[in-house]
Amino acid sequence: MTDGTTAYRVRKGRVGSLLFAGMLIFLALSAFFAVVLQPHKKPAEPIAQITSIKPDVILTTPPRAVAPTAATIVRPITPQPTLDAKPATPGASATLAPLPAKAEVIATTKADLPALPTGKPLIAILVTDLGGDSATARVAIDTLPASVDLGFEPYAGNTRHMVVAASQAGHAIWVGVPMQPKRYPAINPGKNALLLKQSSEENMRRFDAILEQVGGKPAGVYNIMGSAFMADETALKPVFEKLKAKQNMAFFDMRSDQDSKGPSLAKSLDVSATVNQFTLNEDKKALPENLMKLARMAKKNGHAVAVINGDAASLKVLHTWLKSPEAENFDLVSASLIAAHGK
Repeated sequence: MTDGTTAYRVRKGRVGSLLFAGMLIFLALSAFFAVVLQPHKKPAEPIAQITSIKPDVILTTPPRAVAPTAATIVRPITPQPTLDAKPATPGASATLAPLPAKAEVIATTKADLPALPTGKPLIAILVTDLGGDSATARVAIDTLPASVDLGFEPYAGNTRHMVVAASQAGHAIWVGVPMQPKRYPAINPGKNALLLKQSSEENMRRFDAILEQVGGKPAGVYNIMGSAFMADETALKPVFEKLKAKQNMAFFDMRSDQDSKGPSLAKSLDVSATVNQFTLNEDKKALPENLMKLARMAKKNGHAVAVINGDAASLKVLHTWLKSPEAENFDLVSASLIAAHGK
């Protein structure tokens, strides 16, 4: 074999090796570009993953209010207006609930009233002149037992709201009715007062307006002043007839004058009525002593009916006495119950 032949064979072998190596490189590159150059697919996001809300939005934005559905609303059987919040201290403001659109005057009939308690002397107390000062009215409503009756002035600014709260707390409600005093017009009893010079129709219109102004379900009414009006049977009779017609509402005679025709007229017309026997805080300094006198009166007669003018200091003294051991010797009852039994 010549050198030329050998050289030829060597060159031929090298070319073949190069071709084979080139083919391997071509196949490797083809596989690489097939993977690298195919269309890129975005991986699917988890369904529950939230990526569009920033942390600061989550922390600073309040949750959106969701309106309750019919299935989530629970309504009481008989909705009652309420105070949304009670003030923690006297003088604090309260959010007052809406008043009923129309006042409703319904009193308990005699047949519906329970019997008087037996075994202990009875005491009935009416707190009057409430409504002008919300804080004082709240003291009476929140601190006094429900068997203490509460009397409201018809035209005081917060009377209707306080009547709602007092009724819900279980207190019997009485409405003050301004009436003509003997020194009228030098002494003016107030708006819509019942006057002797007016017709009975006009007086009854005023009487109905007063009850409508207060609203609620009063147990009865009491006279504000009225020494002249209460002494006139002709003028007073339509008032008692109206009370009897209104499901036997009671009358609380404040005994502003010894000539009052209230007790005799109530008896003749079969109207529930009672008479104030003792105003406890005409002299506020004497209130503690007068409470002891009231106790002695109840022991002597079996029952005693008293009035206390509603001011914060007097209500505090009354509350303290009602918590005392002495008060445990008596049954505290509503004046409406005393009135229904003719006491």
